[in-house]
Amino acid sequence: MANGLNPILSEIPENANLAWVAAKILDRTYSQAVPILKARLAAANLELTGRLLASLSSHVNALYQENVVTAVLQMEAYGALQDLKHLRYTGQPPVNDWGGRLEYSMSYLVQKSMETGTFTYDKVPGYPDGVFPADRSKAIERIAWALARSRVKNPNVTNAGRGWLMKTYFEEFIQPFEQQIMDAAWAVALRTFDAFEKKNQK
Repeated sequence: MANGLNPILSEIPENANLAWVAAKILDRTYSQAVPILKARLAAANLELTGRLLASLSSHVNALYQENVVTAVLQMEAYGALQDLKHLRYTGQPPVNDWGGRLEYSMSYLVQKSMETGTFTYDKVPGYPDGVFPADRSKAIERIAWALARSRVKNPNVTNAGRGWLMKTYFEEFIQPFEQQIMDAAWAVALRTFDAFEKKNQK
């Protein structure tokens, strides 16, 4: 056990319980979660609309009297899907909206990726190569329909270069937390033992 590995050890008050220690370690660890995950997401070139980046957040909740500590990492649900190597579509993705939610449609994806420049479309279905219709909305709809239909014809999709979420989560947060909580537990146990010995020596 080395204090250099865990700066929390020098901060543990005499009356601290394990929940206090866990909360402090989680708070310090999770304060880095969003910046690290955003960097990994950008490096994997997965963000087309900006919604996933904007949705990433984390916080720690602690109930010290109940010895309960929870760490929460929040994001758009499709972020977990982008972490998978293999996907299989069971139907055609929505073109214009999904349950009244435009942001889950292929049209939204195409529009936002055009606006942000994260993806370029060289071919518009129904138009000659290199010809882009003056009506931008028509181009968006045609491309969205083509993408949606392609998932019906080819439902099995292999994603290359994924692993932005779970691999990062385990290496950057779970492993360090486990090591630090073990260090802290030893520190508390040794301090308790030392206090017990000193008391009995009086």
